[in-house]
Amino acid sequence: GDEEWRYDPNTDTETFSPTADPVVDGGVVYFMTSDIDFSGILHAVDVTTHEARWIYESPTENFSAPSVSDGVLVWGSLDRMLYGVAAESGELLWTFPTDDIIFSAAAIAGDTVYFGSVDKNLYAVDLQSGEMRWQFRADAGVSSPAVADGVVYVGTQSGALYAVH
Repeated sequence: GDEEWRYDPNTDTETFSPTADPVVDGGVVYFMTSDIDFSGILHAVDVTTHEARWIYESPTENFSAPSVSDGVLVWGSLDRMLYGVAAESGELLWTFPTDDIIFSAAAIAGDTVYFGSVDKNLYAVDLQSGEMRWQFRADAGVSSPAVADGVVYVGTQSGALYAVH
């Protein structure tokens, strides 16, 4: 229960508390905050030096927890986009548009990113390029998916659970 270290994201602008769950990969903690203008800020903080490696600012707040695999960090945003950035540098690799906001966290299995949107779709996109592989239309907004044995499990805002292969 003792504090080991602390990173304060406040710089020149007023920063609000984290807006999504953090994720840790390769000695880096990735987490979201928002600023006074409601822009989303993704922070990459080194767990050894306790300093920012980089930050990435998106046009709107983000409530989707980031996911990372194979050097690519992905998250959804209130601007209806799924973002893919290079985990090492924070360089934007691709974006994938949806028809509504994305609250849910993405699941990554192999080279595929699975995520849901309030637009009632479960999407599968290529991790490296962001190109759509397929989409599944559900009955309501789609939650964060889980993947096991080639099956994607996802809930909806209506309370339904889907298993999609």
